Amino acid sequence: TAYEISRSDWSSDVCSSDLFPSHDRWGEQTKITVTLFVSITTAKGKDEKQLIVGHADKMRLNLARGQITLEGRDFTGLMIDYKSAGESYKNYTASQIATMIAKSHGLNPVVTPFNKWRFGEFMNSDVAHLTGEQTDWDLLCNIAGFINYRVYVDGYDLHFEPMPPDPTEKTADQYVIRYVPKGTLAYPQANVSDDLEFERNLSITKGLVVEVMSWQVRKKSQKQFTASFPTKGSTSTKPGTARAKSQVYRIIRQGLTPQAAASLAQSMYQQISKHEMKMSCSTGGDNILNSMMMIRVEGTDSPFDQLYYCDSIRRSLSWDGGYTMAIQAKNRSPLLEVVG
Repeated sequence: TAYEISRSDWSSDVCSSDLFPSHDRWGEQTKITVTLFVSITTAKGKDEKQLIVGHADKMRLNLARGQITLEGRDFTGLMIDYKSAGESYKNYTASQIATMIAKSHGLNPVVTPFNKWRFGEFMNSDVAHLTGEQTDWDLLCNIAGFINYRVYVDGYDLHFEPMPPDPTEKTADQYVIRYVPKGTLAYPQANVSDDLEFERNLSITKGLVVEVMSWQVRKKSQKQFTASFPTKGSTSTKPGTARAKSQVYRIIRQGLTPQAAASLAQSMYQQISKHEMKMSCSTGGDNILNSMMMIRVEGTDSPFDQLYYCDSIRRSLSWDGGYTMAIQAKNRSPLLEVVG
């Protein structure tokens, strides 16, 4: 049974209403698919957007109040709850595995082909394994990590595609948060609430090196190697300086080529360094901001004025509080030097 509910967020106590079918009908339900959407009507017209669609995990019925409370997840939950043996996908390419998993869960595969090697297959010089029982979601995430892909669910679509290049001021779709310090007015202003906060991880600021260790199989012998990024990064303190040692993150991945290991080291460096600078705030809800957009902060006259990757958006809709959003974002400092 599918019900469409006009709510902006899906979590505990958010899907409560007395406009549902009778309680005996609810008592018979074993599978409930819910679509959550928000419609905003302004002088410019109606802006309607589907925020999430998925299955309810829990249902609570309050007879005295005539309320139904639903808790659930999007269709990522289908893959999180299902375990399979990695060997079930032996000798398939990454894109073939993603397509097979999507179809097995009734999802539409939106997959960018990757056919450079087959997982679990011995090749001329390299080997990559899929072993052990794991969830389909963990399997997809592990494969995506090997080949620098990203995987996510949007509605009924399972996306499996290359990581996009880092956006720039010219290429990124930007959501602007503008801060105005006190001046003509005795208090600062912003187009968000008064909870605009910034955070900086000083342990990353002192320096970061990512090392990827792998090995290749060549005629029953193994050749081990390590790739690092930045390639000229130093993990020791220079004589005569008080600079602390850089943090070293080590990753072990079997069956990579030296070129693939170097690419993975650079990709992981970019991902880890994005946790150096963080910002959070809350504001009135809209249907403009999404997880793929960059957030641009301006007006603080500090290194915090920069682009941030959207980390999470929590939308809430209630009779008392209206439609609101809580935003968290992250990025590295523009002062963090990257030595290639």
